[in-house]
Amino acid sequence: MKIKQKKWTTEEIKEEAKKYSSRTEFSIKNNAAYHAAIRRKIIDDVCSHMKPKYRGWTIEKIKAEAKKYDYKNDFRKYSTKAFYAAERRGIINEICSDMKFKNRKWTDNDIKEEAKKYKSRGEFYILSSSAYSLACDRGILNEVCSHMKKGRTRWTIEKVKKEARKYDSRYEFAKLNWGAYQWAIKRKMLDEICSHMKRKHKWTDENLKKEAKKYKTKKEFREKSNTAYCLIKRKNLFDEMCAHLKKNV
Repeated sequence: MKIKQKKWTTEEIKEEAKKYSSRTEFSIKNNAAYHAAIRRKIIDDVCSHMKPKYRGWTIEKIKAEAKKYDYKNDFRKYSTKAFYAAERRGIINEICSDMKFKNRKWTDNDIKEEAKKYKSRGEFYILSSSAYSLACDRGILNEVCSHMKKGRTRWTIEKVKKEARKYDSRYEFAKLNWGAYQWAIKRKMLDEICSHMKRKHKWTDENLKKEAKKYKTKKEFREKSNTAYCLIKRKNLFDEMCAHLKKNV
């Protein structure tokens, strides 16, 4: 049984946008309205009250960032800032024209089963962006997320620091507690709060080669060591270092 998608009017989009202080928050908490605004080319108008964030993405920088990815969903998942900068500039289709598409066809029931794996919308969004986006587009996000925790934690600096101490890396922190992670970013306190976490690995070409040898497929390499994977692509060493990798299954 198909669920009727909500048709957003311009006024409804404007009212919805007023609830949020940033475009990132708007896109996460009401992706359907956010994309309706983009399609109608009113995103700048309805977000005019928001604080500008993440400036500096030129078209050249966005193109360079997009070249790291084979799939559009991976571009969105691992480089969210560049992805949405491309959307805002209206060049997302051009930027992603050479990217491949994952073959999986999500049914509404598939999306419901996928959503059951996660405890919060933030976790769902980070770990399964394709299913999350389709749920938004089909107007079933509220239904498939009905089992998730409701209500927002009122984060304080003490609570966020205590939460952050549970994690060894920023990626793990973001993955397992998106709300606290975003709270730290908005207040420009992420470096302070994450100071105990592991430092970024200094990748030499030799270390990159050793890292690539640990994996059997491109998908496994990208998911388990995304930084090394992207760095190899950026250095144009993929054919040399990853020739042994099998195609994604």
